[in-house]
Amino acid sequence: MKRYLRKIFKAGICWSSMLFLVVTCEAQISSADSTSLIIDSKILGEKSKVFIELPKDYYLTSEKYPIVYVLDGAYNFKFSSEAVKLLYQNERIPPCIVIGITSTNRERDFTPAGDSNWQPPREMQAAGGAEKFLKYLEEELIPAIDKKYRTQPFRTIIGHSLGGLLAMYAFSTKPYLFQAHISLEGSLWWNDGGVGKSVINYLDTHPAYKGKLFIGRIKIPREAWFPINATLIDYLEKKRPAGMEYTYMEISEETHSTMVFPGTYFGLRDVFKDYFFELNEQADEKSIMAYYSSLSAKYGFTVIIPQQIYNFLWDIAMHEKKYDDAIHYGEMRIKYYPNSYRAYMDLGSTYIQTDNKEKAITCLTRASTLNPADESVKQMLNGLLKQ
Repeated sequence: MKRYLRKIFKAGICWSSMLFLVVTCEAQISSADSTSLIIDSKILGEKSKVFIELPKDYYLTSEKYPIVYVLDGAYNFKFSSEAVKLLYQNERIPPCIVIGITSTNRERDFTPAGDSNWQPPREMQAAGGAEKFLKYLEEELIPAIDKKYRTQPFRTIIGHSLGGLLAMYAFSTKPYLFQAHISLEGSLWWNDGGVGKSVINYLDTHPAYKGKLFIGRIKIPREAWFPINATLIDYLEKKRPAGMEYTYMEISEETHSTMVFPGTYFGLRDVFKDYFFELNEQADEKSIMAYYSSLSAKYGFTVIIPQQIYNFLWDIAMHEKKYDDAIHYGEMRIKYYPNSYRAYMDLGSTYIQTDNKEKAITCLTRASTLNPADESVKQMLNGLLKQ
Protein backbone atom coordinates (compact mmCIF):
# COMPACT_ATOMS: atom_id res chain seq x y z
CA MET A 1 0.00 0.00 0.00
CA LYS A 2 2.80 2.42 0.92
CA ARG A 3 4.60 1.67 -2.36
CA TYR A 4 1.37 2.25 -4.29
CA LEU A 5 0.80 5.61 -2.61
CA ARG A 6 4.36 6.70 -3.37
CA LYS A 7 4.01 5.58 -6.99
CA ILE A 8 0.82 7.60 -7.41
CA PHE A 9 2.43 10.58 -5.71
CA LYS A 10 5.53 10.41 -7.91
CA ALA A 11 3.38 10.16 -11.04
CA GLY A 12 1.49 13.22 -9.89
CA ILE A 13 4.72 15.15 -9.38
CA CYS A 14 6.03 14.15 -12.81
CA TRP A 15 2.77 15.22 -14.44
CA SER A 16 2.74 18.46 -12.43
CA SER A 17 6.32 19.11 -13.56
CA MET A 18 5.36 18.77 -17.23
CA LEU A 19 2.22 20.88 -16.81
CA PHE A 20 4.22 23.45 -14.84
CA LEU A 21 6.75 23.64 -17.67
CA VAL A 22 4.00 24.47 -20.16
CA VAL A 23 2.56 27.16 -17.90
CA THR A 24 6.03 28.57 -17.26
CA CYS A 25 6.81 28.88 -20.95
CA GLU A 26 3.56 30.77 -21.53
CA ALA A 27 3.84 33.05 -18.50
CA GLN A 28 4.48 36.73 -19.10
CA ILE A 29 6.13 39.21 -16.74
CA SER A 30 4.89 42.78 -16.96
CA SER A 31 5.48 45.31 -14.22
CA ALA A 32 6.69 48.86 -14.13
CA ASP A 33 8.80 47.95 -11.10
CA SER A 34 10.52 44.99 -12.76
CA THR A 35 13.26 44.76 -15.32
CA SER A 36 15.14 41.94 -16.99
CA LEU A 37 18.47 41.13 -18.53
CA ILE A 38 19.88 38.44 -20.77
CA ILE A 39 22.85 36.34 -19.67
CA ASP A 40 24.78 34.91 -22.61
CA SER A 41 25.96 31.81 -20.79
CA LYS A 42 29.11 30.13 -22.00
CA ILE A 43 28.57 27.37 -19.44
CA LEU A 44 25.04 26.51 -20.56
CA GLY A 45 25.74 27.30 -24.19
CA GLU A 46 22.56 29.39 -24.45
CA LYS A 47 21.07 32.74 -23.54
CA SER A 48 19.15 32.92 -20.28
CA LYS A 49 16.63 35.58 -19.26
CA VAL A 50 16.66 36.89 -15.71
CA PHE A 51 13.99 39.04 -14.03
CA ILE A 52 14.95 41.66 -11.45
CA GLU A 53 12.87 43.52 -8.87
CA LEU A 54 14.66 46.27 -6.95
CA PRO A 55 13.56 47.78 -3.62
CA LYS A 56 11.41 50.87 -4.02
CA ASP A 57 14.10 53.21 -2.70
CA TYR A 58 17.01 51.55 -4.50
CA TYR A 59 17.95 54.62 -6.57
CA LEU A 60 17.41 57.04 -3.68
CA THR A 61 20.01 55.51 -1.36
CA SER A 62 23.49 54.02 -1.53
CA GLU A 63 22.54 50.98 0.57
CA LYS A 64 23.39 47.41 -0.36
CA TYR A 65 20.72 44.71 -0.25
CA PRO A 66 20.40 40.96 0.36
CA ILE A 67 19.32 38.94 -2.67
CA VAL A 68 16.48 36.46 -3.11
CA TYR A 69 17.01 34.08 -6.06
CA VAL A 70 13.80 32.47 -7.29
CA LEU A 71 13.93 29.34 -9.46
CA ASP A 72 11.27 28.88 -12.17
CA GLY A 73 11.36 32.66 -12.38
CA ALA A 74 9.04 32.98 -15.38
CA TYR A 75 6.26 31.59 -13.21
CA ASN A 76 7.26 32.28 -9.59
CA PHE A 77 9.02 35.64 -9.86
CA LYS A 78 6.02 37.95 -9.69
CA PHE A 79 4.29 36.55 -6.63
CA SER A 80 7.66 36.08 -4.91
CA SER A 81 8.40 39.77 -5.49
CA GLU A 82 5.01 40.69 -4.05
CA ALA A 83 5.69 38.51 -1.00
CA VAL A 84 8.97 40.37 -0.45
CA LYS A 85 7.18 43.73 -0.81
CA LEU A 86 4.41 42.79 1.61
CA LEU A 87 6.78 41.45 4.23
CA TYR A 88 9.11 44.43 3.89
CA GLN A 89 6.30 47.00 4.01
CA ASN A 90 5.18 45.41 7.26
CA GLU A 91 8.77 45.33 8.53
CA ARG A 92 9.06 41.55 8.82
CA ILE A 93 12.07 41.31 6.49
CA PRO A 94 14.72 43.75 5.24
CA PRO A 95 14.41 45.23 1.74
CA CYS A 96 15.71 42.71 -0.80
CA ILE A 97 16.58 42.49 -4.48
CA VAL A 98 14.59 39.67 -6.09
CA ILE A 99 16.05 37.73 -9.02
CA GLY A 100 13.87 35.43 -11.12
CA ILE A 101 15.95 32.64 -12.70
CA THR A 102 14.54 31.08 -15.86
CA SER A 103 15.45 27.80 -17.51
CA THR A 104 14.82 26.48 -21.01
CA ASN A 105 14.62 22.93 -19.64
CA ARG A 106 13.97 22.61 -15.91
CA GLU A 107 14.00 18.81 -15.97
CA ARG A 108 17.55 18.96 -17.30
CA ASP A 109 18.79 21.92 -15.26
CA PHE A 110 17.29 21.14 -11.85
CA THR A 111 18.17 17.44 -11.57
CA PRO A 112 21.55 15.95 -10.59
CA ALA A 113 22.93 13.02 -12.56
CA GLY A 114 21.65 9.72 -11.20
CA ASP A 115 23.67 6.70 -10.12
CA SER A 116 24.38 4.08 -12.78
CA ASN A 117 21.90 1.65 -11.20
CA TRP A 118 19.05 4.19 -11.10
CA GLN A 119 16.84 5.19 -14.01
CA PRO A 120 14.84 8.44 -14.15
CA PRO A 121 11.18 8.34 -15.23
CA ARG A 122 10.72 7.74 -18.96
CA GLU A 123 9.39 11.26 -19.51
CA MET A 124 12.51 12.82 -17.90
CA GLN A 125 15.34 11.32 -19.94
CA ALA A 126 16.99 14.72 -20.54
CA ALA A 127 17.72 15.03 -16.81
CA GLY A 128 21.07 15.34 -15.07
CA GLY A 129 22.31 18.91 -15.65
CA ALA A 130 22.12 20.34 -12.11
CA GLU A 131 25.89 20.47 -11.65
CA LYS A 132 26.28 22.56 -14.79
CA PHE A 133 23.36 24.80 -13.84
CA LEU A 134 24.83 25.51 -10.41
CA LYS A 135 28.14 26.29 -12.11
CA TYR A 136 26.26 28.81 -14.25
CA LEU A 137 24.74 30.39 -11.13
CA GLU A 138 28.07 30.56 -9.30
CA GLU A 139 30.35 31.69 -12.11
CA GLU A 140 28.10 33.74 -14.39
CA LEU A 141 24.73 34.82 -12.98
CA ILE A 142 25.63 35.76 -9.40
CA PRO A 143 28.81 37.66 -10.41
CA ALA A 144 26.78 39.54 -13.05
CA ILE A 145 24.16 40.55 -10.47
CA ASP A 146 26.81 41.53 -7.92
CA LYS A 147 28.57 43.66 -10.52
CA LYS A 148 25.44 45.42 -11.79
CA TYR A 149 23.65 46.00 -8.47
CA ARG A 150 24.53 46.90 -4.88
CA THR A 151 24.33 43.55 -3.15
CA GLN A 152 25.05 42.20 0.31
CA PRO A 153 26.76 38.82 0.79
CA PHE A 154 23.49 37.22 1.93
CA ARG A 155 21.69 35.17 -0.70
CA THR A 156 18.52 33.11 -0.40
CA ILE A 157 17.44 30.53 -2.98
CA ILE A 158 13.80 29.44 -3.35
CA GLY A 159 12.87 26.31 -5.30
CA HIS A 160 9.68 24.29 -5.71
CA SER A 161 9.35 20.64 -6.77
CA LEU A 162 12.38 19.99 -9.00
CA GLY A 163 13.48 23.50 -8.04
CA GLY A 164 13.30 22.43 -4.40
CA LEU A 165 15.53 19.50 -5.32
CA LEU A 166 18.05 21.90 -6.86
CA ALA A 167 17.95 24.12 -3.76
CA MET A 168 18.85 21.10 -1.62
CA TYR A 169 21.50 20.01 -4.12
CA ALA A 170 23.06 23.47 -3.82
CA PHE A 171 22.92 23.09 -0.02
CA SER A 172 24.89 19.84 -0.10
CA THR A 173 27.41 20.66 -2.86
CA LYS A 174 27.92 24.45 -2.68
CA PRO A 175 26.74 25.45 0.81
CA TYR A 176 28.67 28.73 0.64
CA LEU A 177 26.75 29.93 -2.41
CA PHE A 178 23.51 30.67 -0.53
CA GLN A 179 23.14 31.56 3.12
CA ALA A 180 19.49 30.49 3.22
CA HIS A 181 17.69 27.70 1.34
CA ILE A 182 13.91 27.41 0.91
CA SER A 183 12.87 24.03 -0.48
CA LEU A 184 9.15 23.63 -1.21
CA GLU A 185 7.89 20.14 -2.02
CA GLY A 186 11.43 19.26 -3.12
CA SER A 187 11.57 16.13 -5.30
CA LEU A 188 13.95 14.30 -2.98
CA TRP A 189 12.85 10.92 -4.33
CA TRP A 190 15.17 11.65 -7.26
CA ASN A 191 18.03 9.13 -7.57
CA ASP A 192 16.67 7.12 -4.64
CA GLY A 193 17.09 10.06 -2.29
CA GLY A 194 20.69 10.82 -3.22
CA VAL A 195 20.44 14.56 -2.56
CA GLY A 196 18.85 14.09 0.86
CA LYS A 197 21.60 11.63 1.79
CA SER A 198 24.21 14.16 0.66
CA VAL A 199 22.64 16.85 2.86
CA ILE A 200 22.88 14.55 5.87
CA ASN A 201 26.47 13.64 5.02
CA TYR A 202 27.46 17.30 4.65
CA LEU A 203 25.95 18.29 8.00
CA ASP A 204 27.49 15.27 9.72
CA THR A 205 30.93 16.39 8.58
CA HIS A 206 30.39 20.14 9.12
CA PRO A 207 29.05 20.58 12.67
CA ALA A 208 29.84 24.31 12.60
CA TYR A 209 27.40 25.04 9.75
CA LYS A 210 25.28 28.11 10.56
CA GLY A 211 23.04 28.58 7.53
CA LYS A 212 19.26 28.63 7.31
CA LEU A 213 17.00 25.94 5.86
CA PHE A 214 13.22 26.03 5.43
CA ILE A 215 11.45 22.92 4.16
CA GLY A 216 7.80 23.22 3.20
CA ARG A 217 5.53 20.32 2.25
CA ILE A 218 1.83 19.68 1.81
CA LYS A 219 0.09 17.72 4.53
CA ILE A 220 -0.07 14.05 3.52
CA PRO A 221 0.02 10.86 5.61
CA ARG A 222 3.56 10.02 6.69
CA GLU A 223 3.16 6.47 5.34
CA ALA A 224 2.92 7.99 1.86
CA TRP A 225 6.27 9.76 2.22
CA PHE A 226 9.28 8.60 0.31
CA PRO A 227 11.73 7.10 2.83
CA ILE A 228 14.34 9.82 2.30
CA ASN A 229 11.86 12.53 3.35
CA ALA A 230 11.27 10.85 6.70
CA THR A 231 14.99 10.13 7.16
CA LEU A 232 16.01 13.72 6.39
CA ILE A 233 13.30 15.36 8.50
CA ASP A 234 14.10 13.12 11.47
CA TYR A 235 17.82 13.90 11.13
CA LEU A 236 17.23 17.66 10.93
CA GLU A 237 14.91 17.59 13.93
CA LYS A 238 17.31 15.65 16.15
CA LYS A 239 20.88 15.89 14.87
CA ARG A 240 21.39 19.11 12.90
CA PRO A 241 24.30 21.38 13.90
CA ALA A 242 23.56 23.54 16.94
CA GLY A 243 24.15 26.77 15.02
CA MET A 244 21.94 25.85 12.06
CA GLU A 245 18.49 27.44 11.78
CA TYR A 246 15.91 24.98 10.47
CA THR A 247 12.14 25.02 10.08
CA TYR A 248 9.84 22.32 8.75
CA MET A 249 6.30 23.38 7.87
CA GLU A 250 3.34 21.41 6.57
CA ILE A 251 0.93 23.55 4.59
CA SER A 252 -2.65 22.33 4.79
CA GLU A 253 -5.38 22.53 2.15
CA GLU A 254 -2.95 22.99 -0.74
CA THR A 255 -1.75 20.76 -3.57
CA HIS A 256 1.78 20.06 -4.73
CA SER A 257 1.40 22.84 -7.31
CA THR A 258 -0.47 25.47 -5.29
CA MET A 259 1.58 25.34 -2.10
CA VAL A 260 4.43 27.26 -3.74
CA PHE A 261 2.53 30.53 -3.26
CA PRO A 262 2.01 30.39 0.53
CA GLY A 263 5.22 28.40 0.95
CA THR A 264 7.29 31.23 -0.53
CA TYR A 265 5.74 33.74 1.86
CA PHE A 266 6.20 31.53 4.93
CA GLY A 267 9.74 30.62 3.90
CA LEU A 268 10.85 34.23 3.47
CA ARG A 269 9.25 35.24 6.74
CA ASP A 270 11.05 32.40 8.48
CA VAL A 271 14.48 33.15 6.99
CA PHE A 272 14.31 36.67 8.46
CA LYS A 273 12.20 35.83 11.53
CA ASP A 274 14.56 37.63 13.90
CA TYR A 275 14.48 40.85 11.85
CA PHE A 276 11.33 41.96 13.68
CA PHE A 277 12.07 43.50 17.09
CA GLU A 278 9.23 43.12 19.58
CA LEU A 279 8.82 46.56 21.12
CA ASN A 280 7.88 46.71 24.80
CA GLU A 281 8.11 49.05 27.78
CA GLN A 282 11.69 47.97 28.48
CA ALA A 283 12.91 48.74 24.96
CA ASP A 284 15.29 51.67 24.71
CA GLU A 285 17.90 52.96 22.28
CA LYS A 286 20.71 50.95 23.87
CA SER A 287 18.91 47.59 23.73
CA ILE A 288 17.56 48.21 20.23
CA MET A 289 20.91 49.23 18.79
CA ALA A 290 22.61 46.27 20.48
CA TYR A 291 20.00 43.92 19.02
CA TYR A 292 20.47 45.11 15.44
CA SER A 293 24.23 45.22 15.85
CA SER A 294 24.22 41.53 16.82
CA LEU A 295 21.79 40.80 13.99
CA SER A 296 24.14 42.48 11.51
CA ALA A 297 27.01 40.32 12.76
CA LYS A 298 24.84 37.23 12.38
CA TYR A 299 23.70 38.03 8.83
CA GLY A 300 27.09 39.26 7.71
CA PHE A 301 25.87 42.67 6.57
CA THR A 302 24.62 45.88 8.15
CA VAL A 303 20.91 45.42 8.79
CA ILE A 304 18.81 48.50 8.07
CA ILE A 305 16.75 49.19 11.18
CA PRO A 306 12.99 49.10 10.43
CA GLN A 307 11.26 52.45 10.15
CA GLN A 308 8.90 51.55 13.00
CA ILE A 309 11.90 51.36 15.34
CA TYR A 310 13.13 54.85 14.40
CA ASN A 311 9.58 56.12 14.85
CA PHE A 312 9.45 54.51 18.31
CA LEU A 313 12.73 56.15 19.35
CA TRP A 314 11.57 59.49 17.90
CA ASP A 315 8.33 59.28 19.89
CA ILE A 316 10.21 58.69 23.14
CA ALA A 317 12.62 61.56 22.47
CA MET A 318 9.75 63.93 21.66
CA HIS A 319 7.82 62.87 24.77
CA GLU A 320 10.89 63.54 26.92
CA LYS A 321 11.58 66.80 25.06
CA LYS A 322 15.00 65.56 23.94
CA TYR A 323 14.76 67.38 20.63
CA ASP A 324 18.35 66.84 19.54
CA ASP A 325 17.79 63.09 19.84
CA ALA A 326 14.47 63.39 18.03
CA ILE A 327 16.15 65.23 15.15
CA HIS A 328 18.85 62.55 15.01
CA TYR A 329 16.30 59.73 14.76
CA GLY A 330 14.26 61.69 12.25
CA GLU A 331 17.28 62.25 10.02
CA MET A 332 18.25 58.57 10.22
CA ARG A 333 14.70 57.61 9.31
CA ILE A 334 14.77 59.82 6.23
CA LYS A 335 18.20 58.53 5.21
CA TYR A 336 16.97 54.95 5.04
CA TYR A 337 13.34 55.65 4.11
CA PRO A 338 13.48 58.64 1.75
CA ASN A 339 9.98 58.00 0.37
CA SER A 340 8.25 58.08 3.75
CA TYR A 341 6.11 61.20 3.97
CA ARG A 342 5.51 60.51 7.68
CA ALA A 343 9.26 60.64 8.29
CA TYR A 344 9.41 64.15 6.80
CA MET A 345 6.23 65.18 8.59
CA ASP A 346 7.53 64.04 11.98
CA LEU A 347 10.91 65.67 11.50
CA GLY A 348 9.16 68.85 10.39
CA SER A 349 7.10 68.88 13.60
CA THR A 350 10.34 68.47 15.58
CA TYR A 351 11.84 71.51 13.88
CA ILE A 352 8.68 73.45 14.76
CA GLN A 353 9.31 72.63 18.42
CA THR A 354 12.89 73.92 18.12
CA ASP A 355 11.78 77.11 16.29
CA ASN A 356 13.68 76.15 13.14
CA LYS A 357 11.09 77.46 10.71
CA GLU A 358 13.22 77.09 7.57
CA LYS A 359 13.96 73.40 8.09
CA ALA A 360 10.39 72.73 9.19
CA ILE A 361 9.07 74.21 5.92
CA THR A 362 11.56 72.15 3.90
CA CYS A 363 10.49 68.91 5.59
CA LEU A 364 6.76 69.60 5.42
CA THR A 365 6.98 70.64 1.77
CA ARG A 366 8.63 67.33 0.98
CA ALA A 367 6.01 65.46 3.02
CA SER A 368 3.21 67.19 1.12
CA THR A 369 4.86 66.34 -2.20
CA LEU A 370 5.07 62.67 -1.24
CA ASN A 371 1.47 62.58 -0.02
CA PRO A 372 -0.64 65.46 -1.37
CA ALA A 373 -3.81 63.95 0.12
CA ASP A 374 -2.77 64.46 3.75
CA GLU A 375 -4.57 67.61 4.90
CA SER A 376 -2.79 67.76 8.26
CA VAL A 377 0.56 68.31 6.51
CA LYS A 378 -0.94 71.12 4.43
CA GLN A 379 -2.36 72.78 7.55
CA MET A 380 0.99 72.66 9.34
CA LEU A 381 2.78 74.00 6.26
CA ASN A 382 0.27 76.80 5.64
CA GLY A 383 0.47 77.82 9.29
CA LEU A 384 4.24 78.24 9.00
CA LEU A 385 4.05 80.12 5.71
CA LYS A 386 1.60 82.63 7.19
CA GLN A 387 3.91 83.48 10.09
